[in-house]
Amino acid sequence: DNKYMYKLNMNYEDSIQFVLGPIHEYMHAYQTAYGFQPKAVDSNQMGQALWRGPSWWMEGSATLVSSLYCYQHPELFDKIDDWWDWESLSRDLNHRLKNYKQSGRRITDGVTHNDWQMLEEENLVSQVIYDGGNTACVLLLKKCGSLQNFMAVFDLIPELGWETAFQKHFNLTVEEFYTELEEFVVEAKVSLEKPSGK
Repeated sequence: DNKYMYKLNMNYEDSIQFVLGPIHEYMHAYQTAYGFQPKAVDSNQMGQALWRGPSWWMEGSATLVSSLYCYQHPELFDKIDDWWDWESLSRDLNHRLKNYKQSGRRITDGVTHNDWQMLEEENLVSQVIYDGGNTACVLLLKKCGSLQNFMAVFDLIPELGWETAFQKHFNLTVEEFYTELEEFVVEAKVSLEKPSGK
């Protein structure tokens, strides 16, 4: 019986991050659990990009999922004075898109641990890995149609590894996705008006 412990070290300055933050960190535990599989362990691939995916995916999916989950569950904010409504979500998504664009970098600059270190020296980790990753995951979510469908990719990762699971689930290669993302970023903007029926 394998058990996995994930320690959360959180220091949030505002109450919204106090709600969003733990869900973001839970997503990392979720991502790691799908890499903690016999095939990954037996082949000594634990923690490698083959199983967990690139840095932009790890942070971008955690950021997007926590934001969407909080939007879909307003009761999480019942005991605090802040809220996370459509306006808050769309403002956050647009802010992240703008930061990514202004970085002048591409998502492919945020794939490996070494990329992270280099971006850290330029003070661009947040803009490329978190904000660019979030923007990339918005495009993937758009392709899937729902958060539930987006999350279904994780079921494929233990057997196939991240890149093959990505290709099978999203119906395009990672390289094709990178090209599509750059086109998407040029025109993308999240409406401040709440979609009907959502």
